[in-house]
Amino acid sequence: MLKRSLCVVLICAATSLAQEAKPPKVLKLSPALAPVPAMKYRLLPEVRDQTPGNAITGYYRAFSPEWQGYRREPNWSETISQAMEMPLTELRGSETAKKLGWLHTWPMFKEIDRAARRSHCNWDLAERIREDGMMLLLPDVQGMRELGRLLAIRARLEIADGDFAAAARTLQTGYALARHAGEGPTLINGLVGIAITMHMNTQVEAWMQAPGSPNLYWALTDLPVPFIDLRKCFQGERLFIDNLLPGIRECLKDPEHPAFSPGQMRQMIYTFASAIGGNTDAHVFGMALAAPRYTGAKKFLAEQGWTAAQIEAMPALQAVCMQEVYEYDRHYDAMTCAVHLPYREGRPVIAKAEAKLGQPAQNLTSAMPMLARMLAPTTIRMIASRTRLDRQIAALRTIEAIRMYAATHDGKLPATLEAITAAPIPRDPVTEKPFDYTVMGDTATLSG
Repeated sequence: MLKRSLCVVLICAATSLAQEAKPPKVLKLSPALAPVPAMKYRLLPEVRDQTPGNAITGYYRAFSPEWQGYRREPNWSETISQAMEMPLTELRGSETAKKLGWLHTWPMFKEIDRAARRSHCNWDLAERIREDGMMLLLPDVQGMRELGRLLAIRARLEIADGDFAAAARTLQTGYALARHAGEGPTLINGLVGIAITMHMNTQVEAWMQAPGSPNLYWALTDLPVPFIDLRKCFQGERLFIDNLLPGIRECLKDPEHPAFSPGQMRQMIYTFASAIGGNTDAHVFGMALAAPRYTGAKKFLAEQGWTAAQIEAMPALQAVCMQEVYEYDRHYDAMTCAVHLPYREGRPVIAKAEAKLGQPAQNLTSAMPMLARMLAPTTIRMIASRTRLDRQIAALRTIEAIRMYAATHDGKLPATLEAITAAPIPRDPVTEKPFDYTVMGDTATLSG
């Protein structure tokens, strides 16, 4: 059996310096050629496996309280944690595995398996965000974390039993669930999708260490990059402004747009104050918002083409809110325009924009982008999380390439990654450079 030490170094320049580095993972592997056919064990459902319909309806069926009886079992959380942490050699046939045997035939999983193979996933949340704004609760999105965790346990039990066909189907469901979670229009969706994917990646590590496990190099290579697409998440976040300050974006586009009535402004500022200030008095909040900003807002509108008569005809709060929304959109675009670039290229652009937003205003009449400062996303942290995820998958691909090499070289590790010619070796998505790779005896170390 080959020994291989995989050092998963997840310290990105975009993360907090206070974040602790995770300890290296040591994976004990055996050589394995690519299966025939090469895509025998896929990690996402194919189109031919899909059926028409919206995946969300199936996931919602899975949330039925009738299928949540396991929560009433004594120490169920501890049992699940044990299954996640127990080595595969100990898990197989253990009391913990017997206690969780119901997972193999659980009706709730039947719904999740079906949902993961639907043709599309529509969360139908855009209008709810416009209606509820920042007060919108997302228990369904957060609940998918638990579904992902339970799927990971089922996959782990199947891997421990050596049932790789069943485990592959469970992993397909889990990876599809993660992608579906990430397709919603909030950053919470993206974070949940990333978390579920990491659960699945951990089970791929378990797969690779199981005796006789098939090689997943080509299955991993077939996964989308980036695995979680954050486009809808970032675009959806802008909808919260439409709830806080409805109609303001329309005013910005049209100088002839009628001025808001005092009643409209009162309702708007009440919604705004409630969302960000809790019990803050709306009138007091409106005065505090307008007083130091009105002079700058009038200057801003004049520069944008509004006449003095048009500016004087609108309430002072309307003028201030128009500048606030403009500044929010300006800063938001500056921070998100580069999120789909490779991490090495996009990070400096985003970091510069975030730093600029954090700079203090020069004086009371200058634009003080309160909305942007309060509501703009922590963009660098999001793309760092997404890139760490892609780095995990790239590292797993590299490990499987090493197993392929060893299978044709008498079980020996390659001296360098360049020695592997049977399959392309991915680069670290963070640096776009090869992973660091060293060999000492029968142990290889791979790190980012």
